[in-house]
Amino acid sequence: MANRLHPALVAHRAIAGLCREFDEQDWIVSAAGRARNDQIEEAEREALYAKLLDDGTKMSRRALAALRQSPVAKNQRGEWIPPSEMVLLKGAQAKLMSPVVNAPSKEILVRPELLARLKIRNRLNRDDILAYATSINERPETAQRFESLLDENQRILTPALVEELKRLAFLRARSGKLACPSALHLDMPSNRLCLHEGRIVEGTKEALYRRLGVREHPTSETLLEVLASSRKRLEAPSWPNVLYPTLVSALGRDRSTRANLADEPILWVGPGYHSPKEVLVGTHIPHLFDEAVPVLRRADIISQAYVTLGARAQPRDEHWIQFFKHVSETLNNGQAVGQRHRRTLMEAYRQRGAAGLPEHLDNDACCLLDREGRLFSLSDLRAGLLVEGDYPALADALVAAGSAIGIADLTERSRAFFHGLGIRLLTSITGGGTPVFGARTLPPLWFKPHHRVLLLALLHRPLFSRALHELAVRQRHATFGFHPVALAELQHRVEGITGIDFFDAISREYRVSDQVARVSVETAIQEGVIGLVRPRTKLDFQHLVAQALAEVAGAGNVAQARALSTTFLPLVLCRTADDMLVYLERMGVDMRGWSDDQDGQLNLEDDGAEDVSEEILRQVVQGLDTGRRDPEEAASGSPGGAGSASPTPTPLPLAASPPPVPPPFTLPDLGKVTMSVASTNGSAIQPRVGQGRWSGGSSGGWTPRGAAEVERDRDSAAVARSWFTWRNSIGCARWATRGQRTW
Repeated sequence: MANRLHPALVAHRAIAGLCREFDEQDWIVSAAGRARNDQIEEAEREALYAKLLDDGTKMSRRALAALRQSPVAKNQRGEWIPPSEMVLLKGAQAKLMSPVVNAPSKEILVRPELLARLKIRNRLNRDDILAYATSINERPETAQRFESLLDENQRILTPALVEELKRLAFLRARSGKLACPSALHLDMPSNRLCLHEGRIVEGTKEALYRRLGVREHPTSETLLEVLASSRKRLEAPSWPNVLYPTLVSALGRDRSTRANLADEPILWVGPGYHSPKEVLVGTHIPHLFDEAVPVLRRADIISQAYVTLGARAQPRDEHWIQFFKHVSETLNNGQAVGQRHRRTLMEAYRQRGAAGLPEHLDNDACCLLDREGRLFSLSDLRAGLLVEGDYPALADALVAAGSAIGIADLTERSRAFFHGLGIRLLTSITGGGTPVFGARTLPPLWFKPHHRVLLLALLHRPLFSRALHELAVRQRHATFGFHPVALAELQHRVEGITGIDFFDAISREYRVSDQVARVSVETAIQEGVIGLVRPRTKLDFQHLVAQALAEVAGAGNVAQARALSTTFLPLVLCRTADDMLVYLERMGVDMRGWSDDQDGQLNLEDDGAEDVSEEILRQVVQGLDTGRRDPEEAASGSPGGAGSASPTPTPLPLAASPPPVPPPFTLPDLGKVTMSVASTNGSAIQPRVGQGRWSGGSSGGWTPRGAAEVERDRDSAAVARSWFTWRNSIGCARWATRGQRTW
């Protein structure tokens, strides 16, 4: 209005000639433009609106087009709105959408021709839907009616509009709250079991929900959120038999990698959630894992889902690591492991076998059991604090002395396990020990002085020393840690053996970790003397000599001496040089160039007959009965009864003849006995006179034997021995020559 000439000045041509003529259509277009740019004055806007409502106003198409896009018309709320944004709805739609849509004002509604000229629409568009969905939180009670409106106008739901609606919370969930379509799921039985009510849509318009993006099945992310919520509340899933198979299906649809879930605590086992890689599944899982590892001991749809999610159907190294760590943390308390846990550990050792401990287990984890129930670590084993008790006597002595050295509990169930760990032998850390000889004693009855001479002669032969060295060299690979001495040193040591003596006791003293233990042994060599303790037979004697020679050949401990003595024994048994050469050839010894060392004079076969005679004498002497017998026993001829009497040999002239055996005393048949009563005559019954075993008779009472009687017994034993020696030399000479020729 500011650029219009005042009507009073129109008559003045000088002034009016300077002005342009007013064009109403141009003004309408110009005012509409100022309204769009929000530069119009309120009075001009009201004038323009009045012009729009005037029936006599003629407007060009250009003016109408400008008015439709400019906020120059009022809506039902009296707000200035472009006519193009107005919508003329009817009935329930108009009532529902009234808060968010722009309906024409009453002034416009009464002008049908104006509605037509302004082209006011009568249908909803995407902007109306978005506006209502965005503001529905202000009126949540209208959510169901809005769903019905959408269901009736699905033509409006273009993909672009649906994408925007997915992120708006306008659908009601079963919990009663409004939620986004992308976060909701169809109301299905499986979804009700897996999901909270806040994630399930409440209505029944399935077609609309599917179009809006409501899911039929939950995604893996949704199910993981459900599990996270349950884990936070420390609650088990309500329906794990539905939830976990559904999660597996969701992962398959989402093409997710299960490896991403390996470390996530999503599997419910026992009182808590665990990651799939920690869980063992199956009825076959050993019970030893029950206290250390989460185990689902089932074979059903849940177990199958667990395995698909990454749980293990077989124990792996990570489970064994957890088991042995649990053992170390719970049982290594300074007390002996109980029987139940010992059985568990032994079963674990059996199952691990030669694989030993898992690779990444801490070397300081105490999980290795010894015989006393103590636990040791792999570091202890490698340091020699836990060893294999290959020397039982020494092992027992160390245990009795309270040594810190542990003796591994090796059985058929655990042997492969400990050997796989490289356990050391007890003898490998103790060495040979220091021999301690007791008092000298008499040799066995069968041992003669010439036995000593013959054996020393055998040892001092050059052929024997060289043979001993070759056999020792061939054992250096078969016997762990054995290093044979050089030939010259071996010959020097063998030549230094000057005697073979018998002792009442020989022991070896070992020092292990500042602990001294003494063990009884049967043979040792000290200061050139081979000491022996009570060899029971000649073969036993030869075996002990072979064991002593093993020490001479360089055996540093009992284990090496045992292995070498087995190899040396046939050499000790050889009687001629040919016997030695045959044995050496069989053992793979190359004897080319040995001609100078062979000793054809070596021949010890003359001892064969005497060996047989001495064996007979030994058996007879052992069978002598030197005890006293009752008269009835003497009458039967032997302690074993009348049927076991042996024929009486022809006595030597020096032997005293035994007294005649009195007839046995027998009682009459009871049926022939009658009782009679005799009157006393004043005489007493005399005591019965018994007869001794070898004397002419004595009283029934026992008295200690005097010195003369003891001397007589010794003479009788000497006579008996002389008689048996004579009998062997005369009656058994032919049989002896056919006997086995060993010494």
